[in-house]
Amino acid sequence: GWNLGDRAAHALVLLVDRAGNSAGVAGALGAGNVAALDWRALMPEAEQTVEIKRLSTRLFFALIALIVTFSVVNTFMMTVFERTREFGMLMALGMRPGALVRQLCIEALWLGLLGVALGLAASLALVAMLAGVGIPLPEDAAEIMARYNMPDRMYPVFSLWAAWFAGLVMLAGVQLAVLVPALRLRRLSPVDALRGPE
Repeated sequence: GWNLGDRAAHALVLLVDRAGNSAGVAGALGAGNVAALDWRALMPEAEQTVEIKRLSTRLFFALIALIVTFSVVNTFMMTVFERTREFGMLMALGMRPGALVRQLCIEALWLGLLGVALGLAASLALVAMLAGVGIPLPEDAAEIMARYNMPDRMYPVFSLWAAWFAGLVMLAGVQLAVLVPALRLRRLSPVDALRGPE
């Protein structure tokens, strides 16, 4: 216990370095006459808010990945359409359709890697800038946060796991998307291709 002298303490609030460690700390302190509760037990509505936020983030990420995939399909469909004569000439010189498909996949991979690298660099710079100053919440939201002794600003943290996962998903989406227009090359006749798109 704590030696508080003549003063009686009804509650003590401890601040841990990470919210995920609160359950372990509460379990270690909860012995004898001490009742230790972590933030989930004290604020179940806050835990529900966090879970809703996580779910909405995953849905938003899935929507973005779907939009990117369809954009890549459209882009490479136009690429195949505009480069029909080029592909026809390569096929007339002896290049097989499978090699053309591999060429498109390699192009898509390099474009995807460039896009992921630029996106990660931009997000890292933005998160680093906002981590110091924070993102101010609207006045009504700040009042709600103040009731739970929480700050009126959000301080973003760069997640390495989220960055790698998002990058891999985007690269996989680009590779799957490029296969849709690339299949057109397998049915392409060199003679028809050299005539150009109709």
